[in-house]
Amino acid sequence: MKVNGVTSDTTGVKQSVESGQPASTDDKPKEKIRVWTQVLACVGAAIGQGAVGAVSGWSGGSLPSLQNDPDINPTTAQTAWIVSIMALGAMLGGAMAGRLMDAVGRRTTLLLAAPVLMAGWALMGLAPNVPIIILGRFVAGLSTGFILASSQVFTSESCESRLRGKMSSLPTLFFTSGTLTAYTGGALLSWRYNCIVCAASCIPMILILIVVPETPYWLLLKRQRSKSEAALRWLRGSQCDLEPLLRTMEDKLDSVGPKLAMRELWHPRTRTPLLMALFLQAAQQLCGGTLLFFYTSTVYMTMGHSKSNLAAVYTGIAQLTASGISLLLVDRVGRRPLMITSTAIVGTILIGMGFYQHSRMMGGASIDWLPILLVLLTVSGYCLGCRSVPLILSSELFNTTARSTAQASCTLFNRGLNMAVMQIFPFFLAGAGLSTVFFVHGCIGLLSSFVTFLWIPETKNKTLEEIQEYFEDCAANNNSGTPSSSLGSFFSKFTLTNTEKNNQQSQSSQPEVPLKTTSHVYVKEGVSNSIVINDDLP
Repeated sequence: MKVNGVTSDTTGVKQSVESGQPASTDDKPKEKIRVWTQVLACVGAAIGQGAVGAVSGWSGGSLPSLQNDPDINPTTAQTAWIVSIMALGAMLGGAMAGRLMDAVGRRTTLLLAAPVLMAGWALMGLAPNVPIIILGRFVAGLSTGFILASSQVFTSESCESRLRGKMSSLPTLFFTSGTLTAYTGGALLSWRYNCIVCAASCIPMILILIVVPETPYWLLLKRQRSKSEAALRWLRGSQCDLEPLLRTMEDKLDSVGPKLAMRELWHPRTRTPLLMALFLQAAQQLCGGTLLFFYTSTVYMTMGHSKSNLAAVYTGIAQLTASGISLLLVDRVGRRPLMITSTAIVGTILIGMGFYQHSRMMGGASIDWLPILLVLLTVSGYCLGCRSVPLILSSELFNTTARSTAQASCTLFNRGLNMAVMQIFPFFLAGAGLSTVFFVHGCIGLLSSFVTFLWIPETKNKTLEEIQEYFEDCAANNNSGTPSSSLGSFFSKFTLTNTEKNNQQSQSSQPEVPLKTTSHVYVKEGVSNSIVINDDLP
């Protein structure tokens, strides 16, 4: 078939239409690809997220021990600062991480974050009073900002597209492992010894990252083609033909430029992904799951459960289990369905918890086992998608030049919301009651699910280059006045009807057809054998 001078293979079109996958195979070479090295690199970055999880879970597990320590005995305001100050440090770290990642690399940024985190734990463990504990939490939070911004970028740039979903979910799995470690340490040990246990997670991260290479994308961004090829060779093995992939990476880099101008973040090809990523960060922080991470024991005690410390451990196990399930599902069902389902589950159960708590406060029956069941269901639903999908998509949606700065902006925004939620919660709880807190966050969860259904695209099985190409084409269509989205395309996103398939096949039989874009199929100019299904955006 010939369309506007572009030759395309109709067989490839038919296969692409029926499978829903892009016809491009640049990132799926026929040669045998080595997997274990890619997994090792991603595990090194994911362990860093485990260290972040330990920082986040420490307050949920050790806060009762800290409050019962006669030498410390923090006030309500001091408790709020102990919990939330790490988010302020993470905001500063996230703001610095974008420039640092571009200057020294994603891997080096992770390596620099580890000793900073260990210094924060040392300050906390040896602290004689509340101000030093707050300082230690701030330093630890500063390190988490570096790790949160760089680990997802490192992961997405180190593995091929068929592994990227699972590997990008590994940080969430390790994050929940770190949270469980902190919960268990808080239940079994004093808050000081728990600091030592949590600090140990930095050591394996350093040992692994020392032996893995920098990401090929960053090396190419710095015009170090030979080192980029060597990194790819280390990651994917010596039997792969890397030249086509390197050329594709270079072409996409050249289309944007190797040096980031801040106005690139508001360029149409970057603005839409940025707004999507910021919405997902907001949904993650405001749907209510975060409260159950940081104030686990407090929520249990307020709801009348007698053994709050042990219940926090159960909560950590539920998080870990749900994160493992998410890891298995993310490349099967996709990012978007997981996010929709996760926020809907969290919102629905939180509203139910609000009714239960309101009934209990009005003199209704108090059931000791019901709070833990409801919280376990909520955190399981949260970890199914809301915990991981925003981080995965924020590392996938941007082009190589803007990726580090955009990811740092998302981290800054995420940690800012996190700090606001953590700082406000104790006063919100005291002033309005736990039932109102649950009602508000539950409604936000349901609203987030609806907006995700209407707006967020699917990136499953797409290479980073294909995702970049897609947004560039959508931006070009918008600039030319061609609609790129409609509500109807959301409902037809998952299924192509027989009529649509027949229309596409009839178009492929016509020799000269003007180039046009629909909500389902478009032809990329200048590229042979690559008709791509427009099912990634509404």
